Amino acid sequence: AEDDDYSEFGYDIKNAKYDSLAELHQVEGVEDELYCKFADKLTVYDTFKLNINTADIEIIKALLCEFMVGPTRDMQCGLVNPGLITPIDIVGGYIEMCRKVKMSMFMLPFPSVTHFTRLLRGLPDPLNKEIVVNTGGLQQFVDTKSKILRIKSWGQFGRTEAHLESVYDTSRHNFVYWKE
Repeated sequence: AEDDDYSEFGYDIKNAKYDSLAELHQVEGVEDELYCKFADKLTVYDTFKLNINTADIEIIKALLCEFMVGPTRDMQCGLVNPGLITPIDIVGGYIEMCRKVKMSMFMLPFPSVTHFTRLLRGLPDPLNKEIVVNTGGLQQFVDTKSKILRIKSWGQFGRTEAHLESVYDTSRHNFVYWKE
């Protein structure tokens, strides 16, 4: 959209990358209901690859469905009978359980992408026959490290409070967002 589309709201167009997700909420058509549905699953920063140790499980399940092979993919992913518990939901449960158990022991859930794909290959019967993933294709889109880190802090001394939010790009070694 251009300036004319936003002038009635008191905004000027930026013509640049977003600094924060809050800016996306200002886009015409992104109403509160839509924003609330995806705001905690989205970033405006180039993360390069999805971190399977921290990503939302629904995003991981969607990515697995994207790389599933076989004629029953749509059924396994709930596209045939939406609302029912599907095999991909069960796999998502295994992934979540693995992540929670290892994190409770202060361990990285998946030290490498190979460990993640090993979990997928080691699913119990009959899941291992129903959920077959092209791991070579998947590996191009996932990682076990985050390139973008969000840092939020809060402090109080007497009656004075301070809030700080920043986003740091570890690949470029610089802050991409800073708000006090």
